[in-house]
Amino acid sequence: MSTTDLRIPLTALPGLDATGLSAWAADERWLVAGDGGHKGVDLIGWGLSDVAPMPRAIVALDLADASTRDRVARWAARRVGLEVGSTAPAWFHCGYSVWALAAHLVSRRFSPTRLPESAPQVVGVNHQLPSLWSVDPTDDTRLPDGSRLVDAVALARVAVHLGHP
Repeated sequence: MSTTDLRIPLTALPGLDATGLSAWAADERWLVAGDGGHKGVDLIGWGLSDVAPMPRAIVALDLADASTRDRVARWAARRVGLEVGSTAPAWFHCGYSVWALAAHLVSRRFSPTRLPESAPQVVGVNHQLPSLWSVDPTDDTRLPDGSRLVDAVALARVAVHLGHP
C-alpha cells in the first residue's frame, strides 16, 4: 500500500462538495477552490494564485490529507444514515479486517466478508467489501500527520463502495 491508494476519483463520491479539499489532477497536487458540481471544479496549484477549471472526471481527492479524510468520513456517514453534527464521525479499526464509522453512539461496520456472530467486537457488520481483504490491519505505516496509512486506505475503499452501491 502507498499514498497513491488514497486517491479517490471525485466522480465516485456523488453529492460531495469538494471545495477546500486536497486533490490530484494531471499528476499534480491541487487545492479545490470551488466545486461547480457537474460543471467541474476550480483548482489552485499549491503556492500559486491562478485558478484552473477542470472537469470532475479527471480530479481525484487526496485522502493523504487529514482535512480531506475528515470531509470524506462525514460524507460516508451521511451515506449510511448516520447523523453528522459538528464533530466528525469516528473511523477506526475494530478487530479482524473490520473498520467502523461511528457517530452519536451509532456505528456502521465494514468487513471483507460476513464474520461469525461469536466475534463480539464485530457483531453487526453492515457492509461487506471484498476489497478490504488486501488491507492489512497490522500495517503500522504512518502518514505525515501521524495517522495510519491502512486506516486511510480502508476509508478510501469504503467511500468508493458507498458512492457506487
